[in-house]
Amino acid sequence: MLCSDRPHLSTYLLYGLLLLTTEEKTFISINVINIMAGFEVWLGVAIIFFIGEMFTEGFFLLWFGIGALFSAIIAFFGITDNVTQWVVFLIVSSVLVLLTRRFAKKITKKPPREAAVDALVGKEAKVIETIDLDNDTGRIKIKGDEWRAEADEVIPEGEKVQIIRIEGTHVIVKKL
Repeated sequence: MLCSDRPHLSTYLLYGLLLLTTEEKTFISINVINIMAGFEVWLGVAIIFFIGEMFTEGFFLLWFGIGALFSAIIAFFGITDNVTQWVVFLIVSSVLVLLTRRFAKKITKKPPREAAVDALVGKEAKVIETIDLDNDTGRIKIKGDEWRAEADEVIPEGEKVQIIRIEGTHVIVKKL
């Protein structure tokens, strides 16, 4: 049996409660159906916010999902006034956003734009061992760190070079 073939929960409530024949009881059954409709709408909105939170960063939609969940709870317990439900949603969501914004920013800090080694590209360094591709030699020193270096030409020790790019554990340089 497909899910769409099954009657909805509110349909069962409708059938069960409409069997009551007095006007008072019919009025009660209509109110219960309205409560369930509000509850289901707010629950659906909360689920949408929770799913949306899984695809975003920053813990922003989570708080609106919790606000919608609070509105669903009050709708379930019989507060059918739409204005009250919206006020609860907005107050709970706003308070949670305001109270947790600093915490959320700390947890979801953006990574630095470039890795430390990428910051070396374009910088000046000093050759501490002659760079010679034929002899497979060459080392430079930059910011206290030593790197294996390669260049298109032989560059003697003591010369200044500029880092063009980084390939693995060695740098490609050019003479200044």
